[in-house]
Amino acid sequence: MSDNPEFNPTRNQKLEYLKELRANLTFGRCAGKVTELTKLHQNRLASEDVRGRSLWLLYENCRIIQEANFYEAHMNKPIVPEIGGILRKIVKFLDDGVLEPYRYAVVFDIETESYHEDEDGNIIYPTITEKERRDFAEWYSRKREVLFENVDIGTLEKIQQAATTIRDHIFNRRNTIQNHNTIQLTAQSKELDTQIDEAKQRLDKAQVDRDKYTEFLKSSPIEFGEEESKVLNAKMDELDSNVSNWFSMLNKLRSQKEMTKRKIEQERAKFALDMTIPVKSFLAMMDENNSEIFGDIPEFYSAIKDSESNVSAELKQFKEGGLVSIFGDPGFGKTIQLRQFTHKLISKQINSKKFNFIPIFVKAKSLAKVIKSIPDEKQKIPMKNVPFNPFSKDAAIERAKERSRRRGAQLKPEPEDVPFNPFAKDAAKHVRVRLKQGRENGDFEDLSYLREAILESEPDMQEVIVSNLFDNMRLQWKRIYLIVDAYDEILSEDDRVLVAKFIRKRIESQHCKAVITCRNSHKDEFVKHVSSEKSHVPHVMMDIHFTKQELRYEMPTKLANAWGINSDQLAHSAMVQFKDYEAVLTHPLFVGFFCMLLEANALTPLEEYKKRIHLDGPISLQHVIFLRKVIEFGLGPTIKERSEVTESEMEKIKRVFFFIASTYLTTNLTNMVHILSFIKKYHNIELTSKEKTILNEHLGVMFVNGEREIEWTHKTLPEVAAGLIIKDDEDYKQFLRKNYGSVFGNKGALWSECLLMTVIQDDLEELNEAEPFQTLKTLFPTMGKQALKRTLDMFGVEDKNYITNIRKIEQFYHFSPTGDEGIKPLMKALGEAFFDSLRGGNPFPIPNAILGKSIKKELHIDLFKRTNLEGEPYSDVVFEPKKLSFPNFPVAEIFDRFENNVEKLSYFYLIRKAYGNQSIHPNPRLDTEFVERLISMIEEQATTLQLNFDKNQDWVAMLLGCFKSKASVDLMQTICSTIRNNVSSLDLNDVDHASLERINSTILKKVRTMPGSSQQFRQKFTAKRLKTYRPQILRQLIGCILTFDRGIVLARYGKQYTIPEEYEEQFATIREAWGLPDTR
Repeated sequence: MSDNPEFNPTRNQKLEYLKELRANLTFGRCAGKVTELTKLHQNRLASEDVRGRSLWLLYENCRIIQEANFYEAHMNKPIVPEIGGILRKIVKFLDDGVLEPYRYAVVFDIETESYHEDEDGNIIYPTITEKERRDFAEWYSRKREVLFENVDIGTLEKIQQAATTIRDHIFNRRNTIQNHNTIQLTAQSKELDTQIDEAKQRLDKAQVDRDKYTEFLKSSPIEFGEEESKVLNAKMDELDSNVSNWFSMLNKLRSQKEMTKRKIEQERAKFALDMTIPVKSFLAMMDENNSEIFGDIPEFYSAIKDSESNVSAELKQFKEGGLVSIFGDPGFGKTIQLRQFTHKLISKQINSKKFNFIPIFVKAKSLAKVIKSIPDEKQKIPMKNVPFNPFSKDAAIERAKERSRRRGAQLKPEPEDVPFNPFAKDAAKHVRVRLKQGRENGDFEDLSYLREAILESEPDMQEVIVSNLFDNMRLQWKRIYLIVDAYDEILSEDDRVLVAKFIRKRIESQHCKAVITCRNSHKDEFVKHVSSEKSHVPHVMMDIHFTKQELRYEMPTKLANAWGINSDQLAHSAMVQFKDYEAVLTHPLFVGFFCMLLEANALTPLEEYKKRIHLDGPISLQHVIFLRKVIEFGLGPTIKERSEVTESEMEKIKRVFFFIASTYLTTNLTNMVHILSFIKKYHNIELTSKEKTILNEHLGVMFVNGEREIEWTHKTLPEVAAGLIIKDDEDYKQFLRKNYGSVFGNKGALWSECLLMTVIQDDLEELNEAEPFQTLKTLFPTMGKQALKRTLDMFGVEDKNYITNIRKIEQFYHFSPTGDEGIKPLMKALGEAFFDSLRGGNPFPIPNAILGKSIKKELHIDLFKRTNLEGEPYSDVVFEPKKLSFPNFPVAEIFDRFENNVEKLSYFYLIRKAYGNQSIHPNPRLDTEFVERLISMIEEQATTLQLNFDKNQDWVAMLLGCFKSKASVDLMQTICSTIRNNVSSLDLNDVDHASLERINSTILKKVRTMPGSSQQFRQKFTAKRLKTYRPQILRQLIGCILTFDRGIVLARYGKQYTIPEEYEEQFATIREAWGLPDTR
């Protein structure tokens, strides 16, 4: 059936869903008031990558047009002489290596999955690094003035006009060469277009007539007799036949159109043989862009000048799926931006009656919930887990089959995109082929699980309409816009990673187009997990962008219009008082709150805060203080003007409100009834019906209590409210530590800039020189790794040594903190908290770099003595435990510390060898003694001991890392002798010389040439020597090669092994030489 939704029987379900979603997105809450979001100011989106890509496109288009301006090789005059000088200037100016990364990022060939290569044959990946971005930014700042002296909107219009003239000249030339047959075919194609349009209208009318008649029969109160029923049924058959006839006619006309189109292309192909390569490139460029080489010229110019673009434009450039990420700090309007985009997208589709893409609008936390509910078997692709053995008797036959399969796949023609004809003789065959292709592409995945995410995200949507969308039609990811709001609001990092990988998988395998919003605080984490070194996901990262002019004038005016109040009066008042609040009116959210307080005549003077401490990011202490004013207004005048309450009732309501905010953040509960039940159970507070009414109905400034969940005006409000109760209520602080391990929740999930600054407001307002950051100091020990890292980032702490000159005097550590006036007192507080916790036996991890080279002698011994060996050694004292080896400690005491656990001792040693340490013990003699003792213990237990390192994800790294000393090779050989797996009994005499040489010239060659002090020692490791002297190591290495797959090794036990990046090419090369499949 045709993909055109006008003729799709399920179009009504699509239309109903789109209208319902648009209605829910039309209104929202801004600064506590019901607001028509379409009337609000729409913030702009900016990205340096957009500017770089646009400049590369300008250069490439100008170069192509410049070459095509001479239509034929013998021409000595250009087609458009006046454009030649402009094109030469632009091409010469932009012919700079700084734009090369953007060229590679744009022209990466997804279909062939091939990357560009440099002169040495090394792959150039289409990832733009931060260094390349910086280089481009510096280049642009130097060249900006000269660029815009030569390029403006008028220049782009001239280039566009010149391109059109050149194209017309080429077409005119072609038309004089082409025969009359082409002209007749073109005329026939236009006539078919007319007939197709008429058939569409006739089919549409026939469907409407049938639907009306069906509705008439359903709704008629009259019971018809037998004869009458025959007449009515005959009429129904006639209407059905009419629909079927017009549907068949439409498909027939489309088939004729496709056939005519192919004939025209064949005629044009004859002409194309005589064209020069530049002309072919020019026509391809014009055809790809529908002759509009820059698209919308003002938008293209804005992309260059202001690095601006929009979500629709970025999604449009994705050919096979892609991701647009919108980043911004709290209050930047990310959610409103997303809702405005979706509303506009839906309106455009409804007006055009073309429902090409279905928007699925969900909150990230709702998506995470439903993803976890999907059965595992629906998420996994079945995979054979038995490695191909190149040394078996049938290896040659298997290789031949594999090569044949590859050739067949390469020669297999692409299926033509011809409309399906249900009346053709081979219709059943086509159905089977399409079903098979659909299953392979994931087109028939059951997406009904998204229904719950939609309804939880937009609880006011009618469930029956959403259900109809999933029950009555088969949705495909490639026809979906997945629109996800607030990645950062997912509490668990594991759940956030799940969502990021879910999105990546849908883009990679099923070509979905996705949009997501995320706070800057979670940007690095999201980018890390949504990216993959083994595949290419087109990803455009954009930032919310606005000017002071917009904050001061445009936003208040549009906000007043959206609220339905006098915009002139509010805009004037905002302009007058803006300067007094300029320090906090840096975000759209705060402008909204400012206007709300201004309209209610509730503005009070903002206390002056002389910032002595630098905080990275746009959220400052003044913002937090301003949000406290908003909360005070919402809990004070707003309640009193609607209800008569006593002072004790007010205090109780305020306290419960703070508990609601913190419970919402810590437990992820969203239903008010459940939240109040939690508060009653754990905090022994029970509300009267009057108090419940006030909380449910009179706190619209802060949140709205919907049917399914409460909806906060903005996430920053519960963060500040939670911070206030943590700051002032010691019992509640202890409750959080007892139940979640930290006041910042499990694994720091509750942490945010606003919450932290609220809790440590006293530290920031009045810095005590002698005892700085007293409150923050008490939080450090239980803060958790993630929360501590983000706290240090917020203060601008870099990856370097700040705690120096460490010395131990009478069981107490002394040190010298360094850094600027803001970081130095912070390091004093952090260092004191760290050493106090270490001395007390409850250490917490801090970044290795902060301690720097001071981790030596007594401190190193103390860290070793006090670290908890139940988990990863040193993981409870530093962020990167593998960088710490043994202290200068007797070997016997090291074994005693590990309770003679052979497996833990072996792992500690080998994993550090794998990741760069040449010597694991600072004393080389004791290093050797340690290994000899460990080997002796393993050999003593040889009959009963089985070390299962082959199940560890770092097994390959440990194998390759052992070649750094004789001791570590001896230890690895001993360990491999205890391993029992599918290669431990491999007869190495079955491995022919050529196969051994492949190992020798790839992986082992890399081992021998890797830099490092042990390079001379590593020269002796050849495949032949390993076979003779270290056979067990060679066997395990062969086992890893057999199961290697694009950067991972698939283990027998369902584990995945990480391959060190520097060895991936060698593993892939040897597998190819052995005739093993590329993918498994």
